[in-house]
Amino acid sequence: MGQDTKTPEVQDLCKQVADSLHKYGILIVKDPRAKQQHNSEYIDLMEQYFSDRGKKLYAGEELDDAKPQCHYQVGVCPKEIEIARNHTERMMKLDEANKPMSPLEPVYDAKWRFMWKIGQRPENASDDFP
Repeated sequence: MGQDTKTPEVQDLCKQVADSLHKYGILIVKDPRAKQQHNSEYIDLMEQYFSDRGKKLYAGEELDDAKPQCHYQVGVCPKEIEIARNHTERMMKLDEANKPMSPLEPVYDAKWRFMWKIGQRPENASDDFP
């Protein structure tokens, strides 16, 4: 089926993945089957989508794909709607070596996002909650 996970090559790849996530908090994987043109077209499509939604929102129009009644867990969520949990008290209890360097007070998220459920839509789902 798959490659044996106990081989030195696979173990080294796993270590590289873990090191990247630990050091940078991100892992970028390049799939040789993906064409740069398709990536560019997708990014352009997303930029246009969020630009159009922003224009509508700031013009006072309703966003039909925004679902505040579902806590924005489906559809589009405009910027400055969500805010992270406040862990200031917890962070202040850490010793100096482990305290975060960034500001402790959470701020509203400055980016738009879009979420959708994965899998089959339940038969009893309403139009408000896909």
